[in-house]
Amino acid sequence: MTRLIAGMMALGLSASLAHAELTVEEAETGWSVLADGKLLCASTSDEQFPKPWFDPVNTLAGHNLVLSSPPDHPHHRGLMFAWGNVGIEGEADDYHLIFWGEAEGDHHHGKILPDPDGEPRVWVEADTAHIEADYIWTRNTDDLLILRERRELRIHPSTDGRGYLLTWITEQTPEMNIRIGPTPGRDVSYYGFGIRSAPDMDLGMFENSNGGRDVTGCHGDLAEWVAYVGPNEPVRGFAMFDHPDNPRYPTGWFAMNAFGYLTAALPAYEEYPLAKGDTLKLTYGVLAFDGAMDAGYVDDQYDAWLKLVPAENERVAPRSADALATSRDGRVIFAPDASPAKMKPSYHPVTTPSGFVVTDGRNAQPHHHALWLTWGKVELAGGERVDFWAENGAPGATGRIVTETLDLTQDGDASVYDSTHLWRRAAGEEPFIREERNVRVETVGDRATLITIATDQTALEDLTLLKEGNEAVSYFGLDIQMPPDMHNGLMLNSNGSTGRAGVEGEPATWCAYSTTVTPARGVAILDHPSNPRHPNTYFTLPTGFLGTSLVALEDYSLEAGETLSLTYGVLVFEGDAEPKFISKQYRRWAR
Repeated sequence: MTRLIAGMMALGLSASLAHAELTVEEAETGWSVLADGKLLCASTSDEQFPKPWFDPVNTLAGHNLVLSSPPDHPHHRGLMFAWGNVGIEGEADDYHLIFWGEAEGDHHHGKILPDPDGEPRVWVEADTAHIEADYIWTRNTDDLLILRERRELRIHPSTDGRGYLLTWITEQTPEMNIRIGPTPGRDVSYYGFGIRSAPDMDLGMFENSNGGRDVTGCHGDLAEWVAYVGPNEPVRGFAMFDHPDNPRYPTGWFAMNAFGYLTAALPAYEEYPLAKGDTLKLTYGVLAFDGAMDAGYVDDQYDAWLKLVPAENERVAPRSADALATSRDGRVIFAPDASPAKMKPSYHPVTTPSGFVVTDGRNAQPHHHALWLTWGKVELAGGERVDFWAENGAPGATGRIVTETLDLTQDGDASVYDSTHLWRRAAGEEPFIREERNVRVETVGDRATLITIATDQTALEDLTLLKEGNEAVSYFGLDIQMPPDMHNGLMLNSNGSTGRAGVEGEPATWCAYSTTVTPARGVAILDHPSNPRHPNTYFTLPTGFLGTSLVALEDYSLEAGETLSLTYGVLVFEGDAEPKFISKQYRRWAR
């Protein structure tokens, strides 16, 4: 028999939920929340299903926001929570248990089931409906109990007639030591609190609390909230909120719109260890709304949500890329990109004082990041190699340079960026290089922008920086990828040598790449006299690539605790590559 639990909303609202009788109805496999008999959302939670979920999640106008079990991904179940890469004590290090995907009888898959010893608790208090239940996370093949979970959903009333809020709280306590890992092979993990949008909302638009837009601006970003709106009538959307008391707040987000999907991912970039008996508590919010994207509205609703679910920790200020950019006469001439969605920090755009761009932020080679500094393969003491150049390998063999801090100060007319970085495997684990980087940006008259990059890299264990094995000259080091209109440019070095054949592999204090197409401009990389192996060699490509490498011709080893210090200059100039001008700037810079 269906059971009704009812209460009256206390707020006198002009909205569609104003004065509505809120009811929670128990059904055969879950619960439905209604206002004056109008369905808002419904949960499915039964032992016949591999995990619980919510579908529908309707707007106030009655339009569903979610999709469950589509043919392309049958394990996508509306609004859901699951991990997908759980390492457990007692198994091999490379063993992982999947609760995200679904497969019967597989030793690598598990289920999230209602706790047979628990009873759901459902009530309406003042103006909020509560659904609370206990779950057990078990392995399919032997019913091994991995963790216990207490989950609560709160449905809050509308305050404006456009949208309403849900709060999702999960408390998870493992029965053994576990590791909650990211999605293997992905730049950003999609395991966690996720939503699959209704099919007519595919190819929609994202926006986040930092001002990021579309997939490129929101995927992988660390933000308090991300919102998504579909492109078709009836226009509607949802926003997901991260709570300030959550670990790793603000969280990393997985976002895609080929089909609409959004995840608040605690293990966005690295695993999260959880000890036996410790409880992980996570609190998320969902805003369901009708109408077009409105960041101000979502911001206001986030503020309102925090009044309903107060935080003990302070909120962070929204991060704006513009706040870290260097501008001259209203034009951005330099900006760092330390987005956690990327495998390594980079700098883009980089321009001349007049604003002519010399970096390519969307190159066909996805591991080319405008202006960036990286090694290739780093060999550890045990012979294991981690690749920081390519970005599509296994997480345990692929490197990621994580930005810990990034600060901007002014020194006269120069902008100074101080940052710290950890070099480690993409899968997480302990770093093996700790880096302190100082970047100084200044203009040289009206013709050139001068960038000085100084890096101190301390080895945390014995390691070797390996040269590139397939080219006569290695390109691992400081590199710049220029845009397509600068391809097939002219190459010149401090010795007077020209062309790729003349400059590549030849030791020189500087090497320049320029183009005579309009607007004529170029880049020179400067090698400081204090650098090991000075003067270094350079690698060039007619596709607008120029780089210098400490390991151009041979490997370079560091002992644990040893620090490698390097200083490079990047001179971005307008007009032709004039040797006298570049040499003069080099001498001034190298003093």
